Amino acid sequence: MAEALRVLIVEDSEDDALLMVRELRRGGYAPVFERVDTAEAMAAALEREPWDAVLADYALPRFSAPAALRLLKARGLDLPFIIVSGTIGEETAVAAMKAGAHDYLMKGNLARLVPAIQRELREAAARRQRALVEQALARERDYTRLLIEGANALVVGLDVAGRVTLLNRTAEVVTGFRREDVLGRDWFEVGVPRARYPGVWPALQALLADGCPGDLEHPVVAADGTERLVAWRYSVLRDDLTATGWLAFGVDVTERRRMEEERLALERAARQSEKLAALGTLAAGLAHELNNPIGIMSSRIELMLLDAERTGLPAAVREDLVVLHRQAQRVVRITQGLLSFARQSSGERMPVDLNHIVEETLLLAEKEMSKSGIRFVTRLQPGLPPVRGDANSLQQVVLNLLTNARDAIDGRGEIRIETRLLPERPGVVELVVADTGRGIRPEDLPRIFDPFFSTKPRGTGLGLSITHGIVREHGGTIDVESTPGRGTRFVLA
Repeated sequence: MAEALRVLIVEDSEDDALLMVRELRRGGYAPVFERVDTAEAMAAALEREPWDAVLADYALPRFSAPAALRLLKARGLDLPFIIVSGTIGEETAVAAMKAGAHDYLMKGNLARLVPAIQRELREAAARRQRALVEQALARERDYTRLLIEGANALVVGLDVAGRVTLLNRTAEVVTGFRREDVLGRDWFEVGVPRARYPGVWPALQALLADGCPGDLEHPVVAADGTERLVAWRYSVLRDDLTATGWLAFGVDVTERRRMEEERLALERAARQSEKLAALGTLAAGLAHELNNPIGIMSSRIELMLLDAERTGLPAAVREDLVVLHRQAQRVVRITQGLLSFARQSSGERMPVDLNHIVEETLLLAEKEMSKSGIRFVTRLQPGLPPVRGDANSLQQVVLNLLTNARDAIDGRGEIRIETRLLPERPGVVELVVADTGRGIRPEDLPRIFDPFFSTKPRGTGLGLSITHGIVREHGGTIDVESTPGRGTRFVLA
């Protein structure tokens, strides 16, 4: 069955046009054709009908093949355009081909017409298919670009050397970097410095080797120097089988992590409060049960010591009585500590001057502690607003911290006491007590406020627990930082 072919013939000779039509029929086509010989007629024909191919004589009295080709291009049509002429030189034909004609042949050699038509129809179909694919790819690229640019996630593209190839709007907002400032730069010098986060680059190299996506959580250093914690999903980009880099999608989890840490801290504080309340009840009971018999024992021992001096008991007996008295007094101090721990509710609260409380406490402690080679350094910010609290309880807090600092120092050392108003928290006053002592082991830090926990051979383990309770009762916070061998720093606010 003959194949339909719609062909527009630009020819002033009707006989020559019919010869071309006959040749097409002989080649297996069923041509539908129209002959035109002016630009106006060709424009009208292009407007009326869709065409499969154009056959054009090179020179016509009122038209030409180059003019017909320009008219075709002006309308954005990509049709096979074949010049069929009786008088055309090789240079003219080459020029026409450069201008966009697909082939040329002589009227005396029409046997080439059908093969030329077949070839050009195939190539035109291939061009149309390529154009459709390119359009689809362009739409996909635009769609992907819009998705990436409009995503709420950070999107960063990197080549295999770590240079930035893509930075979306969200990444610009979170990091403060402008894409034009970082494109082409090493991301592991700008945003995730290798020296600061040495584990990230090797982890990405491992993903590159495996070729699989991977999840990493690591900070990004913003343009202003602050850190943002980001949960990343890294995918390996490939060109055929060759890895070309990574595409990273990230979610800023800084606030989420902060809120999670605050929630955990509140839960720990609640558990600690419950534990301390139960221990407080137990401590009060024990103290009351022990106080009376220990008081009687201590008084009797004192009387026995007086009798020993009058009656001239042997020195060994008197020494034993002294040891017993000393240990009885130690038990008294322990029971007093238990009572203090059980009675952590503050007295009457009123506005008090924290600097004055620190200075009074130093008068009590400095003279004794200075004998041990300890130097005190005070930096008390003048003009602090008064804090509302019980002066006696707050003085006990300061004294407990100073005593704890003294006990942590072996030989000579320094205790630094500072107060200041926190600019980022209006109305909140901070007290810092820091020492240059032996420090606290990391494994002991979570337990230092637990009652009866002590690293000192003769410690009761109640001082810091009492301090923690008083601070909590005043609605404050107490934090500790310590480096073994370098000292400890308590911060109250």
